[in-house]
Amino acid sequence: MQIIRGQRLKLSDVLGNQLTFNLEITIPATLSLDVALFGLDSQSKLSNEDYMIFYNQPKSPCGSLELKQNDSQKVSFGINLGSLNPQIERLVLTLTVDGTQTMAQLPTTVINLQNQQQTVTSFQLDGSMFNQEKALLALELYKKDHIWRMSAVGQGFNGGLAALIEYFGGEVASNNQPDNLISQSATGNPVNLKKVILTKSNSSINLKKKDGFGKISINLNWNRDRLKKVSNLGIDLDLGAFIALKDGGRDCIQAVGGQFGAFNDYPYLVLRNDDRSGQTKDGEWIDINGKHWDKVEEVLIYAFIYSGIPHWQETDAIVTIQIEGQQSIETQLTEGNNQLGMCAIARLTNENGAIKVERINRYFNSHQSMDNAFDWGFSWVRGCK
Repeated sequence: MQIIRGQRLKLSDVLGNQLTFNLEITIPATLSLDVALFGLDSQSKLSNEDYMIFYNQPKSPCGSLELKQNDSQKVSFGINLGSLNPQIERLVLTLTVDGTQTMAQLPTTVINLQNQQQTVTSFQLDGSMFNQEKALLALELYKKDHIWRMSAVGQGFNGGLAALIEYFGGEVASNNQPDNLISQSATGNPVNLKKVILTKSNSSINLKKKDGFGKISINLNWNRDRLKKVSNLGIDLDLGAFIALKDGGRDCIQAVGGQFGAFNDYPYLVLRNDDRSGQTKDGEWIDINGKHWDKVEEVLIYAFIYSGIPHWQETDAIVTIQIEGQQSIETQLTEGNNQLGMCAIARLTNENGAIKVERINRYFNSHQSMDNAFDWGFSWVRGCK
């Protein structure tokens, strides 16, 4: 079912009694878009800023709103109205652009409401609907007479993301606030919109410890469709990590050899799964237990091509580091040598309790050569999954 701007309907008309669903937004490659989901109260205000779901805050406190995918192709939010905080009565999906771009440049963008991975409703937007706006209110889900409904808004907004937050009654962190801290209190704290992009010229950042680190998550994702155009077989791109502890212990965590690690026990680092099919849209994840960061000396994050021909430039691979209470950190694997199938991506080191994140982006022909370059001292034999 396709809806048009201004159309309203009851969610039950397309979902039945289902209260759990996804909102999926296709992202045009020619425009840099930030997508956010605002959870508002009965007065249409952001009374609790933990319910603004975006790249720096991917999950609501109740767990009912979650940014599941956020890459160069798609953004996807998981929504569970059945367990949503009852104070939240309106959800507003917004799109914003940066720099000199405007919504008049917006290519065709489709918002899909999905029930069990099947699209039940679509709403299409494009630049012909807008002028020089920097943002738009795309779609609303709202409760009226105890019934959840949907409205295809498609309304342009002159300000950017910061202006949207203020419009909804929130507060934006000022420029002179420390860049490396984001408050996670329930109310009354400014939203920090910044994310850190690590590049050659801006290769590291120090994240200060406040009241201890929570979960530290590292995500590797890549453009599977683009890879298929240059290699019909695709590639099996794996994420891995070396970890050194202060007691002298060292470990290698990767799917090859079945070394998946552990989160609550030694080595306090775990590989969630191995996406051998390449079909998992959110890529591969490593989690570090930040509650035990005081026991960690260093973590080296790497990726390697287990099978397939290296095409690093075609992967559009992005590594995102998410640390509770901190800024999201991104780096891209854009300088690959197609003769080399392994990349040392980033290093996390413990500096007096803080986390120093350093971009490396160096390429090697084997685990052994990467090990030698960084002096880890592991013994290597050929392994398999």
